[in-house]
Amino acid sequence: MEKIVLFSSMDAALAARKRMACACDPEVFATTYSTPRAWLGELWEAYGDSRRIAAHSERSVALFSALEAQGDALWASQGTWRLAMRLIDGGLGTVELDAALSGTASAETLPAGCEALLNCVRAYEGILLRAGLIDEGRAWRVLSEEQVLLPECEVVLQDVRPACALGEFLVSQNATVREESAFSGEIARAPEGIAVRFAFPSGRYAEPALLAEFISNVPACETVGIASRDPRALYGAIAPALCSLDISVACRASVPFASTDFGRAFECVAALCSADCVDVAAAADFALNPFSRMDKRAAFDFAATIRGNRLIDKEACLALLREESRAFEYFEDLIESPEAVAIAGVFEDAARLIGAGREAYTKEQLSAIGTLRDVFGAACAMGAEQSACVAALECASVNVSRQVEEGSPRVVIMSQAQLAACEPRSFDHVVLTDMTSVAYPLKETHDIAVEILDALGIGRGPEALLRAREAFSGCVRAAGASVLIERCLNDENAAPTYPAAVVQEFVDCYRADTTNPDDIDNPFSLPEALQVGMLQRGEEALYENASVRDARQEVCARVEAPNMGRVSEPYRSALVLPRRGKGGVVVSEPCFSASQIESYLECPQKWFALRRLRLDELDETFGAKEMGDFSHSVLEDFYRRFQESVGPKVEEDALPAARELMRIVLEDHESVQYGMKPMSNRLVATTEFERREVADLKRKLVDFLETEAQLLPGFRPAHFEYDIPAASPVAYAGHLLMGTIDRIDVDDRGRAIIVDYKSSLSPEYDLYEGEKQGGAMRHGKVQALIYAQAIRRLLGLDVVGAIYVRYGRTPAASGALDKSIEPLHVPGLKADRCVYKGELGPAFGDLLDATEERVAKALDQLLAGVVPASPSSDSACSFCPEITCPQRRG
Repeated sequence: MEKIVLFSSMDAALAARKRMACACDPEVFATTYSTPRAWLGELWEAYGDSRRIAAHSERSVALFSALEAQGDALWASQGTWRLAMRLIDGGLGTVELDAALSGTASAETLPAGCEALLNCVRAYEGILLRAGLIDEGRAWRVLSEEQVLLPECEVVLQDVRPACALGEFLVSQNATVREESAFSGEIARAPEGIAVRFAFPSGRYAEPALLAEFISNVPACETVGIASRDPRALYGAIAPALCSLDISVACRASVPFASTDFGRAFECVAALCSADCVDVAAAADFALNPFSRMDKRAAFDFAATIRGNRLIDKEACLALLREESRAFEYFEDLIESPEAVAIAGVFEDAARLIGAGREAYTKEQLSAIGTLRDVFGAACAMGAEQSACVAALECASVNVSRQVEEGSPRVVIMSQAQLAACEPRSFDHVVLTDMTSVAYPLKETHDIAVEILDALGIGRGPEALLRAREAFSGCVRAAGASVLIERCLNDENAAPTYPAAVVQEFVDCYRADTTNPDDIDNPFSLPEALQVGMLQRGEEALYENASVRDARQEVCARVEAPNMGRVSEPYRSALVLPRRGKGGVVVSEPCFSASQIESYLECPQKWFALRRLRLDELDETFGAKEMGDFSHSVLEDFYRRFQESVGPKVEEDALPAARELMRIVLEDHESVQYGMKPMSNRLVATTEFERREVADLKRKLVDFLETEAQLLPGFRPAHFEYDIPAASPVAYAGHLLMGTIDRIDVDDRGRAIIVDYKSSLSPEYDLYEGEKQGGAMRHGKVQALIYAQAIRRLLGLDVVGAIYVRYGRTPAASGALDKSIEPLHVPGLKADRCVYKGELGPAFGDLLDATEERVAKALDQLLAGVVPASPSSDSACSFCPEITCPQRRG
């Protein structure tokens, strides 16, 4: 009688056959060693119809095509694809699901809302049928219905849980079916003679070095199998160090298609071509991808160009990409039709060129291109839409297995499932890494597919714990001498980790009393018996951990630790660069603006980052800066026109005319924004939300006229956007000052008040703290005070105020005001916080002089290179690009 032994993987089947042959067992000649899928292929070739069993790529494309055919009923996403595939794998070909698909199953037994998913499965089978293909589950069903009778045989299911359709086929046969499993269903102690050890790196940085140290101490004739959540990453971390010790290492791994450089480039182009508007992120990512074939400078320039222009449209972006990258046009051809797979050779040549000298990288990219060939070939055979191809590739995986040397490697890194499928005692030593509750959670799947299978009586029920136990036990069986269980004691946030549930159950097997927690009340959660031979490693040895070796770092040079709060003397001359004024005049002496000085007083290091290093973003933005520039230009233009046509100042009786004029000015300025150059602080709305923001800003500026009518009676705006050019700066604080003053109001007595417009105000702009905070004078916001002193010198005016006024319906003002000015004449100003009290001298000018003296000391410090992280207040850290600054507040 023929014997058929089915394994969960072909590797296990071949290993069993080899073992029987080596033992000279005559039974090997009468036994078939295979997997359920491979055996089905043999049976279908002998007894099936003209259809071919669909490959994974063909099933994926067909299912996405079926999902797209459902319209709004189902969304063709990766999640929905997995949901439908779960139903197909779990029940297709069974009597129960066939009844549901044909409509003969009782509607009461099926969960509500399942019809769309069932329609998708029907469409999926129809697509396969038209392409001359058949799903594996349906093939088992066809063989059962055709009453194919095999010769009398014995079928052994070795560690295989058969699909329902396979189970029904076996029932229909004249065969003895026997299930054999080395797994009893429960976690047990390691087999006799297998040593159990634990390893505890204190954190992720120490993990590779600890594992490499363990492997390096394994005798040269012994092998190691390692289970990892991310085999490729672990291989990259430890393989170089092990190879330097002549220890051969291999990795069995797969990654998502989009995780490869070729896959990422393809996904970026697909996103660009399918989007309704320009996808700036995808365009920039493609430019910086090796397969764009753009040099780095051109790629960064392209990224800066598109990110710096909010109004660039899709066609302009694509045209620019075509101009910069010939490869982009080839990718566009791929996106248009699956028949363009013929040009895949172009990308294979590019992969070999890009990966010159890096064999593993080249193989990875060629594997990704091979995956694309498979999916596109499947789409061509089915006549599927290109969108189904793109979606199928998003779910596809690429084989990225690696091996440093030819022959049998001593160390093999793989997933836990792969290690569990290995033959018993396949390796001398087994290492289970990252055995935490987060890395291996017990998570049951509850969705409509599971509900349908359960309702039909063919669901498997809760499986998470059972699968975890089976995988763990399989890994332990793969060891011939020892098992090492590794867990980082702390995660990336320095929080303690907890052992995976199966590890806790395994540890319990070695405890005398599992009801008494005292014996595992320690950082390792281990009884004393399992702490013998325990490995530990801390993260304090930075170089040793990073280099994955214990050799001390060689001293190449000794460099004095930099002082982050001081610029070195050779570079201080470049702290303040020469200014170029109108007409090409160059001012070589240090020339400062009031906002620059204020930034330094708020925090010297913030000034250094923003003003000198210029750590600005590349993207053209829509925010406070753009709204501020727009508002300033509108208010300036409004008052110039108002004074020409109505009067010197907005007053109550002139409000109707002022509002009408303001609306005209707003429309004029809004219309010219879209013609301005990118990155010029233009206010351009591209979304409905932004358009509402602009409309709200326009309302605020119109409403501000009511405040303006009450502001500073007796004064009139005399200067708007008053320019102190770099070509003719004013002397201030021992240096030169340049800048632009929003507005200067004067009265008939020659008194002047500096007015600085703001979109928002905080207590930081007040001259004094509130009484609850002590009432002390503040020293942060000095921009208006600096300009006030400059105007005293330039125009000879008696400055009696330096105020900040918020534009909007609700009056709000802040700053410093001389006691000779009635505070009520500045709507929204708090007299107790903003009227100068005379501490530095009786006159308002004394405050300006004292401010200048303080600024002089600060500028001397600046030119001496003193730039410590020293925020003057919590708000000083707002908008600072140094987000990791240890002094960051607020």
